[in-house]
Amino acid sequence: MKSHIGQKRAAWWLTHVAQWRQSDMSKAGYCTKHSINLSSFRYWLRKLSTETMDASAAIVPLPFTLVPKLPNDSGQ
Repeated sequence: MKSHIGQKRAAWWLTHVAQWRQSDMSKAGYCTKHSINLSSFRYWLRKLSTETMDASAAIVPLPFTLVPKLPNDSGQ
């Protein structure tokens, strides 16, 4: 479980990542405008993407059945 400070830090970065995604700016341009270290931004972008994928990723087997191809009824 994350500490309170860790949760606040992740929320701060998540807000910036979301704002960057909604902007038409490059990562570097966004970071310059908001005085954010580009390396830190890239780190949190990867970290938050990985956490989101880990939380939502689940392998779900999908049942399927092979159905034989029926002859074309149109006479062609």
